[in-house]
Amino acid sequence: MRDIADKSADQSPSHIDHWVGSRLRGRRLNMEVTQSELAAVLGVSIDEVERWEAGLNRIPPKILLACANALQVQLMDLFSKMPDSVYNSTIPINDQS
Repeated sequence: MRDIADKSADQSPSHIDHWVGSRLRGRRLNMEVTQSELAAVLGVSIDEVERWEAGLNRIPPKILLACANALQVQLMDLFSKMPDSVYNSTIPINDQS
């Protein structure tokens, strides 16, 4: 079993990253904002926004806050309604068999 220090150092995307990415995508679509528009506001590539929304890459905290502000949503709303199975998940998606 890995200890907490190992978990915090792990940069592989997790189920939580996937959840937050899907919430980000949902809010963006609801606001009728394109990936290109969001990328421009954040100063990142469209590819990066795509990877975040797909849960393939972790969103850095500073950027996550900027996403919430750009999409006029509270940061915690991107984590809301998260199922317990996702909330309690600590195993990166790539490590599951």
